Parts: sequence; C-alpha cells; structure tokens
Amino acid sequence: MRLHKKKKKDNIDITEEIILAEEDFMEEEVTPRKKLPGWIIVPIILVLVLLAFGLQKLFGTSSKEQTSASLQVEAVSMGSVQEIYTTSGTIASEQSKTYYSPVNAPIINCNAVVGNTVKAGDVLITYDIKDLERNNQESQLNLRASKAGRQAAIDQSNQAIEAENAAKAKQVETANALEAQLKDMEGQVNAAKAQWEQNQSSASAEIEANAQAREALNSKIQSLRETIENCNATMDSTVFDSEEYKKAAAQKEQAIKDLELAQKDLDSIQDPVVDDAGLAELQAKYDAKYAEWEAAYQAANSATSSASSLSSAELEKMSIDGELAALAALTPAELVEKGKEGIKADMDGVISAVEVASGDSALQGNALFTIASNKNVKVTIEISPDDYGKIKKDTPATVKVGDKTYNGTLSKINKIATKNEKGNNVIGAEIHINNPDEDLCIGATAKVTMTIAEADHVLTIPGQAINTSSEGDFVYVIENNVVKIKNVELGTTSNTKAEVISGLKEGDKVVTDLSMEITEGMTATPVENDSDESAGKEE
Repeated sequence: MRLHKKKKKDNIDITEEIILAEEDFMEEEVTPRKKLPGWIIVPIILVLVLLAFGLQKLFGTSSKEQTSASLQVEAVSMGSVQEIYTTSGTIASEQSKTYYSPVNAPIINCNAVVGNTVKAGDVLITYDIKDLERNNQESQLNLRASKAGRQAAIDQSNQAIEAENAAKAKQVETANALEAQLKDMEGQVNAAKAQWEQNQSSASAEIEANAQAREALNSKIQSLRETIENCNATMDSTVFDSEEYKKAAAQKEQAIKDLELAQKDLDSIQDPVVDDAGLAELQAKYDAKYAEWEAAYQAANSATSSASSLSSAELEKMSIDGELAALAALTPAELVEKGKEGIKADMDGVISAVEVASGDSALQGNALFTIASNKNVKVTIEISPDDYGKIKKDTPATVKVGDKTYNGTLSKINKIATKNEKGNNVIGAEIHINNPDEDLCIGATAKVTMTIAEADHVLTIPGQAINTSSEGDFVYVIENNVVKIKNVELGTTSNTKAEVISGLKEGDKVVTDLSMEITEGMTATPVENDSDESAGKEE
C-alpha cells in the first residue's frame, strides 16, 4: 500500500513519498525504497522556490499590461442644453354651468344627453305650462281684491287725517294768539327791568359808602375784642390790685365802652330801599303766560294723535300688503314666461351631466343638466414637489391628444401638495389650451411637454459620462493615457446632455464607455466618438 502526504514549506508544496511494504496474504516480501538524504532534498527545494518567484514576476507584468484598454471618449464642447419636462394629464373644462329649473312643471321634452355637444341658444328642456297659467289667473284676481281693499282703507285713513289736520289748525291759531300776548308782556317786563336798574344805579353810591363804613367798624370791633382778651390775660397773670393789674382793668373797661359804641354805629347803618318798578309782578304774569303758550305750541306741533298714529300704521301695513300681492301676481306671470321659454343653453359645450328625463316633474330650484365648455379647456396635471422649483407659471407647453397637437400655457400651480390615489405627494397644476377645437374630448388623456430650463453657449458633456457618488457628480477623463476622476458641478440637464458649470474645460476627453469597469489610474487609449450629438443646439 502507498500513502501520499503533502507538506507546505516556504509557500512550496513538496510531496514526500513514503513507501511501506507489507506482506500480503500470499506472504510475498517486498523490499522498501530508501529515503533521499537531506543534502539532496534541500537544493531541490531552493531551485523550486526560485522558479516560482520568476514565474510570479513574469505573469504579474503580463496582467498589468492587460489593463491598458481602448475607451470611447467625447470632448467637452460648447453647445446648448434644454431641460424638457414631460408628463400626462386629463383634459378638463375651465368653465361649466349647471342649469336649474325656474318652475314647478312637467317636462315635455329633455334634449340634454350626456356627451352631446350643444350650441348657445339650443332648447334643451320644454315644459307643460297649463298649471302655471291657471296659477297666474288666480294671482291676478287676488291682486285686484287686494287693491280694492287697500283703497277703501286709504280713503278712511284720509278722512281721519283731514279731521286731525283741522284740529291741529285750531291749536296753531291758539298758540299764535298766545305768542302775540307774550310779546306785549315781554315789552312791559323789559321796561320795568330798565327802571329798576336805573333806581339801583342811583342808590349805588350810598350803598358803596355804607359798605366801606361797615368794613371799618367790623375791623374796629375785632381790634377791641383782641384788646379785651389781652387785658384779661394780664389781669389773670398779675397780683390783684397791683399797679399793672389796675392799668389792665382800666384799659379793659374803656375797650368795652368803645366796643358797645362801635356795635351801635354798625347796627345803625341802613342801605336805601330801591323801587323795582313793578318788575316782580310783571315777571310773574309773564311766566304764567309763557307756560300757557308753551302748552298750546306743543299740542299744535305734536307728531300724531292716537287716532292718526293708528291710521299711519294701518296705512303702512296695507302698503306692504299691496306690494306683496303685486309681487305674488308678478311671479306667476314671470313663471309662465319662463315655462314658455323652456331652458336654453347659453354657451357652447358638451353635456356632462343630466338629472331629469322627458315626462319627469321638474321642481323649482332643482338641477336639470350641466354643460362643460369646450371653448375654454385645460389639462390638469400633477407635479412632483421635487420639480416645483423648476416649473414656472406662464411657461409655454405642447399638448398632444391622440394624433393632434395643441399649444398651451401653464396657467396655474397650486400652493399646497396633496396625496394622489397612489399615496404620493403631488402638486396640482393646470395648462390652458390656447387653440382648442371640436376634436378635444373632455376627460381624455393628454401628453404634455414643456421646456423648463435652457442654457445657450455653455460647456456640455454627454449624459452617459456622468457618474454620481455620495460626494457629488464626477466624470472619468483620460490625460496622457491615464484615467483620472474629475468632480464636476452641473447646471441645466437634459436626457442626453448636461451643462458643466465647473470642473472641466473645453477639449477635455470624458469617458463615455459603459462596456467595462473603469478605475482611476488605469492606462487607456482614448477613442474619439464620431457622433456630433453634442454639437450645436440640442433638439
């Protein structure tokens, strides 16, 4: 039996063969082989190691040379870039109108059918007006009866007003007579007042002198009283019957005498009596006459008496009742005219909804049908919030419906994002169609294209050359047959091109090859792309 055992030494696999001889069942004897001595094995190992190292160097160089490859490149060039925004939307009318029944009447014919186009002036509803005409006749009779009853009440009110006016005239006459008497008495009062003022003026000098005398005497009396108080104080504080006491007592006695004389002089002063020339009596008579005139004047000029107030209220109520009766009569007449006219379309469009049918009874105020204008038409679209900053109002748009193309303008962008049926946040917008025609179908799907950004005479690179990492956008360029990474700042971007704001210069060779893995530092041979897609303005 032979066993093989592998050992690993210095990265070289050496196989040592060990031969074991055993006796088989036939008892044959085999002579075992001798092992090689160590002085032979060691040189062999060294030779194998050198051989392996040489092969590694040889194959390693060959592998590196194989990384050199031919890569498609395109030169950075000046050109134009347009960013085109495409989406789809739904054709909708910008103007719709729902028509309501002006009358309660049976419908004879309903010519409104959903989807049909109509013209302004088309009669879409006709009514049976027999009941309307009968109601109008009844209302006219009620109006005549109301007018007759109101006129009778007005006549009665006028008679009451005439009687009231006569009474007022009598009151005015009385008030005027009292006013004349009052004026005569006013003259007498004024004359008496003037005489009294003259008499008062004559006595004014004596009255003034008396006032001065009173003032002097009052001052003297006050001084004497102070003297008496001082004497009392001295007498209380000195020895009885002393010289000082006696002097104070004598001075007090004299002051008391002088005080009594001054008080008598003060009491004797009397102002002269001024004659009022009968002013008080005349003034009392004048006041009485004035009160009599004032009562008469108020009675003559009062707003209304109790009887006239009631007549005015009745007159106002009857006037209102008459107006209501006239309105009630006018409405049935107008309803008859409305019923005769039926319901006409007042705009061109498409019937979008119908609520009644021929033979139904229309109720006043209930909806009949709705017309959606096909002259004022829009496309409703949904914009991603990420694109909101790029899309501006009044941007021109191309709208394609089926095989027809229309011109449009972005007319409205909502200011709030909402969730659509898929649960995505979207911003609603509308595109007004500038040149609608009869082929447009409300509710149809439309494809919308808008140029939302454009850059002219700028550095451009093809879109397939752009790579993106967590640090931003970059491209591979070949310089001196070596691949390098250049970080770039991009501007306006289309499906095929991008504007380069910074990071590259005109003529740089950017790699557009997507057929193999590219790494920085690898050697490569640039192969110019013959396509002239980047030249000129992008279509």
